[in-house]
Amino acid sequence: AEALDDGSDRPIPVLVRIEPGRFEMADSKQGLQRLRDALARAVENGLRGTLESGNLLTGTLYVNFDFFEDAAPESVTSFDGHPTLPSISGVFARLQQQVGALLARFNSLPLDETMAAATDTLETLGSAAEELRALLASESVRGLPGKLDESLTRLDGTLSSYAEDDTMSLQLERTLRELDETLESIRGVAETLERDPNAVIFPTRPPPDPSPRAGKP
Repeated sequence: AEALDDGSDRPIPVLVRIEPGRFEMADSKQGLQRLRDALARAVENGLRGTLESGNLLTGTLYVNFDFFEDAAPESVTSFDGHPTLPSISGVFARLQQQVGALLARFNSLPLDETMAAATDTLETLGSAAEELRALLASESVRGLPGKLDESLTRLDGTLSSYAEDDTMSLQLERTLRELDETLESIRGVAETLERDPNAVIFPTRPPPDPSPRAGKP
């Protein structure tokens, strides 16, 4: 009645009857106390009650107890003289909360700015594609393969003419041989200067001493 009067969201207590004998305990005060101690430890380890759907067509609900590792720390409390086990939202309620949070984050995204930026990017790509298409369709670009083939043909003809002209081949061979001899001479001069730098001024071999002319008329 209190929840209906002020309209606030308050938990609705559900009375559950638990018999110790169903847990292989004696149906006595001692067995009941053992069951309460076991439930207290189970709550500390994540035991929670959830309201689940038993039938999607009829909408039948049932209370399910299970262990949840991510559950917030709780303990057994008391309500109207009865021990109270904590509960959390059921599967459908948690899914509804997650979907709601996801939609809230989605609505907070700057979708207008993102779409505008994407539109500008697509327009830029379209312009670049048109420019590339126009470049490939131009006469200068389409004529490149022919010009390249023509240049290669001329080069091949030049090389063939050199190979077929014996006179030119002999002249080229003679020129290369003379160049090799010149390089050998330069190498010899360089080695001489390295051994005797004065060879530039003085002869490399001194002249023989003159023989005395004594005793001759």
